[in-house]
Amino acid sequence: MNTFTERQLRINSQIQEIMDEYTASGRECGLQLAFYDHGTLLCDLASGFTDGTGSKKVTPDTLFPVFSAGKCVMTILMLILYQENVFGLDDPVCRYWKEFGKNGKQKITIRHVLHHSSGLHDPPPRLKFADYYRWDVFCSALADVTPETEPGEKKAYHGYTYGALCGKIAEEATGKPFITLLHEKIFEPLNIRDMYFSLPEERYGDLASILDPEDNEFFLSHNKPYVLSGLNPSTNCCTNARSLARLYASLLPSGLEGKVLLEEKTIQEAVSFGFDPENEFSSDRKKRFRFGLGFVRFGDISSPFRLFGQTGAAGSEGSADRESGLAMAFVKNRNIPGKPISEARNRIARVLGLPEMTR
Repeated sequence: MNTFTERQLRINSQIQEIMDEYTASGRECGLQLAFYDHGTLLCDLASGFTDGTGSKKVTPDTLFPVFSAGKCVMTILMLILYQENVFGLDDPVCRYWKEFGKNGKQKITIRHVLHHSSGLHDPPPRLKFADYYRWDVFCSALADVTPETEPGEKKAYHGYTYGALCGKIAEEATGKPFITLLHEKIFEPLNIRDMYFSLPEERYGDLASILDPEDNEFFLSHNKPYVLSGLNPSTNCCTNARSLARLYASLLPSGLEGKVLLEEKTIQEAVSFGFDPENEFSSDRKKRFRFGLGFVRFGDISSPFRLFGQTGAAGSEGSADRESGLAMAFVKNRNIPGKPISEARNRIARVLGLPEMTR
């Protein structure tokens, strides 16, 4: 047994102990952690249970609703299409999506969408929550609305609209359903079989349930068929840590099994600051907006372009570290009110030598 393998076994043991500590105490319910080092899977761990009954254990294959952590898939798709010259980032959206070009949206560009500055940060007001997951209904409503702010002037997180805008632009620019594009451009090249935006009913039994001690309907809705099997890639991705980590491994220069989805020049542009760099790491949370082109930059101001990725509402996360070559995914099913960053996540980050996250 070589030294590296012994070291890796110690790291995996430390991480497993941390995960088991949190699930055994009830502070967490189910957890998964996977990471790739320069394209090699070195950690694929699980702990805890799929729901509050404690009757079924989480395995590395268990699927989880990961909320906005799935937005990265749409970001990657858009950047691939940009690389392939399907569209330019400064092209107006209505060049491809003709119905979109009205009510003040004519100046919205694809860059505005990826920067979360299109002015369409809130869902169309006339819709019911269930309509957010009816693809044609939601996209049609987005085509009809008026931006809340002038395109490019305000940075505001597009919680429900980001994935829909990206998916619809991709469809109109290529003539293919965005789900087909995901399989052709991402899932099949990376051999990802456990990632869904419209979960088949036969996979429900493989899915962990989201728990929320305050019975918040936003979180609990992601246990319901109309969300799970609906279609809005802003929030309804179901996957596991291994699959999410594979995505990020393919974005680093070392690639994944010889495959690198995005060129270095594309990544450089994608992680560049979209707005005011001086305020990206401000102590005033209202001044921060760490998004580049769809990706969030983690870490601190001393190395702002090192770590990039996307988090989800209940604490799931995927990220790639350009300094160490690590690609990591941390997935969980218990929301902790008031604590969007999991303590377990930051303890694991310390073991791996990755930056911790703050509120």
